[in-house]
Amino acid sequence: MIQKKNLLYDVIETLKKAKYLTVLVECKFLDIIAKREYILLIKVLENLNSFKEEDSIELKKLSSLLNASPLIVSSRYDGIYLLDNVVYERYKIPAINVETFKKFILYSINPRILFFKGKFYVKIDSRKLRMLREEMKLSLKEIAEKLNVSREMIYRYEREISRIEYRKAIHLEEMFAEDLILDINILNYEKYEAKKEKTNDYIFRKLERIGLEIYPIKKFLFNAITRDENLVILTKRVKKRNELENISRLLEISKVTEKNAIVISKRNYNLDIPLINEDEIKKIKTKEDFVNILFKKIF
Repeated sequence: MIQKKNLLYDVIETLKKAKYLTVLVECKFLDIIAKREYILLIKVLENLNSFKEEDSIELKKLSSLLNASPLIVSSRYDGIYLLDNVVYERYKIPAINVETFKKFILYSINPRILFFKGKFYVKIDSRKLRMLREEMKLSLKEIAEKLNVSREMIYRYEREISRIEYRKAIHLEEMFAEDLILDINILNYEKYEAKKEKTNDYIFRKLERIGLEIYPIKKFLFNAITRDENLVILTKRVKKRNELENISRLLEISKVTEKNAIVISKRNYNLDIPLINEDEIKKIKTKEDFVNILFKKIF
């Protein structure tokens, strides 16, 4: 636990040093939201294995809806310390150690090696590889024999279909005396798409009936993202007063992500976040009615 706190402290201090706006949320699947030119959703873990699939689903869903990049910063994986300049993967989310994180945040240095299923891989400049091979009048078969792989594998390398092992990529660079290994773009590591889910909440079902999209978020500081083609709204349902305890952090998230936030409640409370009473929701008949109420509350 102490190591997790130290790791979290290192990550936050690095982000502050690089002038990121940050919110510490410390929820089950997410610890930090950070923004500069882009939004990062960061989970900090001592052990990468402890990150569960259900956590990854929520993190990827939120990243998609906020147009953000998910990232895990961790120390160990399968009992082994994560290496510098290497990206590990947990349910399609990139994971790096804190030193690699610092290089990326402070100096825009991307890692170049991917650890996957016990092996180290890299991405190469496939166009450049093909151009160099053709300039040297080498066949696919000749390159394949030098690397001890099939002709088809070289074909796949040249068309970015297959990952290439790190040692084989180094061999190619030595063969052509050219740089071929590319950076791994951890900001655009994988494309995530939020899937719509059913909700049992009658207020959310009412909003869906008038044409809004509702994406429930589990075990977080707000319950859902309400969306249409022009709006993304962080939406918190409040049924008991004690659910307002973390409302200040919701306001921080709203400011950092530049997304409007609302509270929907049976009772009226004096909050810094716009509150829409359930009775108002019950009376609306169209999406435009909801938008009009929202704008009145916000402005």
